[in-house]
Amino acid sequence: MSLDIEQTDKSITDALSMQQPVWHVIVLSILTCSAYPIYWFYKTWRDLRAEALTERGRANPNIEQFADISPMLRTIGLFIPIFDIYIAVTLVKGIAELNPRDNAFSRKHPLVASGLVLGFMIAFACLYKLPGVLYMLSFAAAIPLAFVQFWLNNYWKSQEPSDLIVRQAFTGKELIAVILGSLLLGLILAGTMCGVTSGVS
Repeated sequence: MSLDIEQTDKSITDALSMQQPVWHVIVLSILTCSAYPIYWFYKTWRDLRAEALTERGRANPNIEQFADISPMLRTIGLFIPIFDIYIAVTLVKGIAELNPRDNAFSRKHPLVASGLVLGFMIAFACLYKLPGVLYMLSFAAAIPLAFVQFWLNNYWKSQEPSDLIVRQAFTGKELIAVILGSLLLGLILAGTMCGVTSGVS
């Protein structure tokens, strides 16, 4: 009986696409107060490395650059100033080059596209210094990242069988992050509004 359940779980997993809905990236980024992008970078490096090591990946010169990377070390590198920008641009540029749409701006100008993505992410992130609830505009940093996920989805779509299911529901861990993040965000907003009210009084 347990063997049948394990086989069923595996068949469901095998039937799932590597694509992630763009709205997932935005919602999870906002509800985790911009903590999710760190995991997104790790997950993306991990998935691209696994893809680069497959027979399909070895046949694609654009993805072989991910074969020898360490997803964990790269994620740790995101906490090192200057170096974080370099490895983030490298990842976004690599994803832009994977975009199967030859006429897409990201495919034709991957370095410019990656520079724009990181530039907007940094610019939006700097908005956290705004007073009151305006600091929440910094969560818009998830929007450029969503564009990168869109390019990545295009790649997975071009490589995978068309009958694979694109997961729309959150995983258990993501759902926990959404619930806890919503509570935290609610507390932050309540504290901010109380501060504003006190200031007015």
